[in-house]
Amino acid sequence: MNMVNRLICRINRDYHLRDILNKMNENQYAEEESRTNPEITLKSFIETNEIVEADNFNFIYGTYYYEYDAPAQIPIITREGARIRDTTIIKSNILNFWINDENKAFFSKSDKDSQKGRAKLSEFLFDNDTIIEPVEFNISQIERSVIQNGEFEGMWTTSFNDRAGAINSGVAYGENIHEDLVFNDIGDTTKNSTGITYNFMNENVKVRINRKGTIQIPGKHIEQDNLQIFDLIREFDNYIQD
Repeated sequence: MNMVNRLICRINRDYHLRDILNKMNENQYAEEESRTNPEITLKSFIETNEIVEADNFNFIYGTYYYEYDAPAQIPIITREGARIRDTTIIKSNILNFWINDENKAFFSKSDKDSQKGRAKLSEFLFDNDTIIEPVEFNISQIERSVIQNGEFEGMWTTSFNDRAGAINSGVAYGENIHEDLVFNDIGDTTKNSTGITYNFMNENVKVRINRKGTIQIPGKHIEQDNLQIFDLIREFDNYIQD
């Protein structure tokens, strides 16, 4: 199933988008020595487009191909027995990214392998691997906006933790689940994610928002230069925690 996935990140440093683009174009291919094994050379390559101009913001998008090292244990097997040899292996990954001129970056994945790519890109652009960091959404505040203010088009899922009682965590699905009596029993619990309905590309779609900064639209595929995805992301700017 197709899935639109965006990890929303802050860029905690001022910059000019043209400078970012020039640096990427001038250093598309790079090599670096592994920090854990000086005999290993790690390679990376960046593909980018020209600056895309929208009504009130500009952005670039591209793809980051990169290698990283990871510890591994390899079994050595002989007739006399077996032993384990500690070694370092090279892994590789692909990460799509978007950077706008509003101190935000977006990534197509948020798993552990992609976290390494995000840190490497931050190090490359700003000489610090923590300048680009994921935001955190206030999920309870989003749900209150649906229930109290009628924002969006209803709620279709919620993920809860720390509920008192025998059922202390779980995920609920349905349509307008905030109108069900069961929701009253989990509404004040710790929330990891929620799902709202949103009009996207002239279609009501289900959107999932995760506390750790990810926005997902199941069942959709969009092009990298699609502008409407930025409008959707902006809907949640007010729910980002400081």
